[in-house]
Amino acid sequence: MVIISSLYDYSISDIDIFNSSLNAIGYTGDKIMIVYDCKESVKKYLKSNGWDIYERTLDGIQVVTKRFKDISDILKKYDNDTQVLVTDCRDVYFNKNIELFNPIDLYIGVDGNYPLKNHTWATKEMIKAYPNEYEELKDKPHLCAGVIFGKNKKLISLCKDVFDYTFESQIKEKRSTVDQMALNVLAYKKYNYLPTNNTFVINLGCTDWNYSNSFYIYHQYDRFKNFFKYIKKNLKKSIL
Repeated sequence: MVIISSLYDYSISDIDIFNSSLNAIGYTGDKIMIVYDCKESVKKYLKSNGWDIYERTLDGIQVVTKRFKDISDILKKYDNDTQVLVTDCRDVYFNKNIELFNPIDLYIGVDGNYPLKNHTWATKEMIKAYPNEYEELKDKPHLCAGVIFGKNKKLISLCKDVFDYTFESQIKEKRSTVDQMALNVLAYKKYNYLPTNNTFVINLGCTDWNYSNSFYIYHQYDRFKNFFKYIKKNLKKSIL
């Protein structure tokens, strides 16, 4: 298994929960961090925690877009069937060892338990970026680009496609939302993705959390008030 992430000018404190929680669950696979404009102290911290560092440049492209090209290129060194997690790092908490999750072709978590047409922010961004695609996607759940899991061959292709498709957007300045809009269009229209309910990841920015459900990964935990209090309660219940 491979975990691959990226960062731009983050401090150690920005990524410590991400790294420490991953260490705590007992993960033993490969760990890759793509770094852009990264302090030496952060690179040293990552290396001391078993991360392979790949230094890359942005070439004038927004980091959330450029990462998809670099991820796709780096993953080519691995076998097609290798299970890969492409993930954010600053707002990700690992709760259970993802190596224990059943292999899957492609999994992208939803950003909200409702269709795109009821997602105010995503509707606005989709209409700005890809106005001609909105009608076809409006009844489908909006997908989050922060955590993507699946077979390496599929992720290499998807990440390269996302990078390329951002430059077909109506937004001339490729800002931070274009990548997620591109991912949604491609996942549904090219990859025929069907969202499924499981406990691999929850994106807490817009998704309701039933506390009785325990997830492998909590994304956007920093947007959830008293997150760690609820995690501890959930852990105690699972032990009992």
